[in-house]
Amino acid sequence: MEEPLAGSPLVCGRPPRDDQSGTTAGTRKGCPYVAVEKVLLLVSWLNRMDYLVPVGIFSKPGGGIMKRREFFGRSLWGSLTAALAGAAPVRAREFPPGYDASTELASPDWTPVFLDAHQNDTLIRLSDLIIPETDTPGAKAALVNRFIDRLLASESRETQTRFLDSLAWFDGECLRRYGAAFVHLPGESQLEFLNFVAYPHKLVTWKDNRSEFPGHSHFLTLKDWISRAFYNSEAGLRELGWSEDAMSGSFPGCPHPEGYHK
Repeated sequence: MEEPLAGSPLVCGRPPRDDQSGTTAGTRKGCPYVAVEKVLLLVSWLNRMDYLVPVGIFSKPGGGIMKRREFFGRSLWGSLTAALAGAAPVRAREFPPGYDASTELASPDWTPVFLDAHQNDTLIRLSDLIIPETDTPGAKAALVNRFIDRLLASESRETQTRFLDSLAWFDGECLRRYGAAFVHLPGESQLEFLNFVAYPHKLVTWKDNRSEFPGHSHFLTLKDWISRAFYNSEAGLRELGWSEDAMSGSFPGCPHPEGYHK
């Protein structure tokens, strides 16, 4: 079977022309009231201490006795008050009227804040091959590398490591096969390598043991980042049909008669 060139659905980050629908996946974060719920459970436990353990007697500052429940209750609320009082207030970042963050990414003196120079150059070349310029701008013109760099700078350590591992694997495998890092290879070798990793190969060993080909998962990681960044840019949105008009036209609905879809 003939392998596809860069720009085909396997290698290219663009969806097919007849199916450019996309889905978004939201993320769920932990409930902010979990810590409060734990405190309430602890208070409820303290209220039952006199029935569960022998009553402990402690001296009060003004004289008299203090039950164990009262002692722990005062210690708990005292610790919470001290913690809240010591928390420094956080001020939101303020922006001047008409501020446009995209102008920072388009600045001629832009420098990456997370990637190093070599990683940034590799990402630029990969994005240009995965979503090349056709009759519409490609990923390189859309400054996808700069957007990804800004996103990675605020991502979790796990996500950052996964992305960097994929970039490093590309360089390591290219050094093993061609003797040079990916960005320093000729264009023909870069296309050859991308077409190679675009497939989920199986490595067959003795007794027919099979292991997954790691290059395909690394390719999918980078392709996913590049594709999502491009189709969140103005160039990508315009390619999907977006315009600056407030309305996108009429929505007549399904043209089939009632009962057609069963």
